Amino acid sequence: MAMEFRSFMNKRSGLWKVLAGICIVLAALPMAFCVYGNPLTCDESYYLSVMERMMEGKRLYRDVNTGYPPLWFFFMGGWKWLFHIPSGCAEPYYVFHFITQIIAAFFLYKIVCSLEINRKVAFFCSWLFIMTGHWLQGNLLILEMLSIMFGLMALWLIIDCKHNQIWRYFLGGLASACAFLSKQYGLGFFVLAMVLMIFKNKDKVFKIVVFILGFVLPVLVCLVVYGNKFVDSILLNGYGTTIDKSYGRTFDLNKERILNGFRLLCFRSAPVLLVTLLFFPKCIKEKKAWIMVFGWLGVLGFMLTYYFDFCQHYMLFVLPFVMIIIATAFSVMKETRSWLNILFVFGLICMTGYSMYADYHNRMWKLYLHPEYKQREIDLSNEIKSRVPKEATLWIPNGGIYFVHFLANTTVPNLSTIAYSFSDGGLTREDAAKQAEAADYILSFNSEQAEPYYTKELKRFIYDHEAIFVDTTWNVVLHDMSKFKKKE
Repeated sequence: MAMEFRSFMNKRSGLWKVLAGICIVLAALPMAFCVYGNPLTCDESYYLSVMERMMEGKRLYRDVNTGYPPLWFFFMGGWKWLFHIPSGCAEPYYVFHFITQIIAAFFLYKIVCSLEINRKVAFFCSWLFIMTGHWLQGNLLILEMLSIMFGLMALWLIIDCKHNQIWRYFLGGLASACAFLSKQYGLGFFVLAMVLMIFKNKDKVFKIVVFILGFVLPVLVCLVVYGNKFVDSILLNGYGTTIDKSYGRTFDLNKERILNGFRLLCFRSAPVLLVTLLFFPKCIKEKKAWIMVFGWLGVLGFMLTYYFDFCQHYMLFVLPFVMIIIATAFSVMKETRSWLNILFVFGLICMTGYSMYADYHNRMWKLYLHPEYKQREIDLSNEIKSRVPKEATLWIPNGGIYFVHFLANTTVPNLSTIAYSFSDGGLTREDAAKQAEAADYILSFNSEQAEPYYTKELKRFIYDHEAIFVDTTWNVVLHDMSKFKKKE
């Protein structure tokens, strides 16, 4: 059935172009409306706030401890400088973000084509990568997409290398370094590229040396420029273990995160991925088994990111390899109406249909087309901006209102040590308490449970002094801490 459809499409290139155009429009619409109406999340506000401080002249890892590699901040800073984007304006950054996503899809397309798979299959998988990625938090301004773009570029440079083009291996090393310097987990692309060279190349030793040289040079530059604090940041400082213990969480959180990650993978794409395993004998027969193995290595390898935290957008690293597996299975299908072919096509239809539903209903209809959500963030930020002097520091312990930091362009205390880390998600209990006590103002939810790290003295002061601003819409309160600091 699938092969009959492909034969039908091959004979009607005009219809194919129409369908391709429809697919492009379907992928572009959620992006366009996202730029227009997507409210900011805590992660986006954090990253953009760090970039703003960097553009003010503060140095990463010395004046501002990011907790992440530097490349994303430089790209966004360059975008801000190029288009003179004012502080507190997020929309132009979404344009850059979606450009990187489109480029990543292009490199995925080139990879699939390099594996001698039909271009129409490659186009479909690249399109499905965009559609599925959008509801896996690919609509957010996060570090993962830039890392994926460079990582896929590196893999394409290695896979598509012909006639001993040594320069490709050097550029592949540079691209994999950029993937790593955009997000730590991008190191997985370096590992996967090494696997490809070890098992698929002749004269592998020299090529591996050139590739490693390309990878090492940018990393060495960062080490020379930033020193040991850069190393501390990219190693996450015990993120996921030390922090959890400081809050008294005794259960084995890391194993639970990995299990949840596998459950998420199974729920999202298992109907298709499990069917692809049944195509493995055909892949062996047509000498494409290594592609299937490589795809599964990427899927399972990047699933390890859930050891550090359970975030839906980590699945974005897995997604390109899911598409490679799907493309490989599609390429070995025969022109028969077997139950396996029917099951596989049905799984693809379900996966595509769910992606369309999630993008258009859960994202566009429920969120982007309701500007009141975004306006509420702007209104609260403007209110805080009018009450907190520009030179004062503001501590926001709750991720749910962290957007105020970027939209109101406020700063936090102790930038050089704990930056904008997210309360109990990025700071130990002790460091969070120090941050709160050093702040000029504190904005938090009006709930005792929202401040688990406050000292007794700080809690007593907050309960004894009336807030200078209360917002019932967000249920937040703003406290002026100047009297508390004078008391100390």
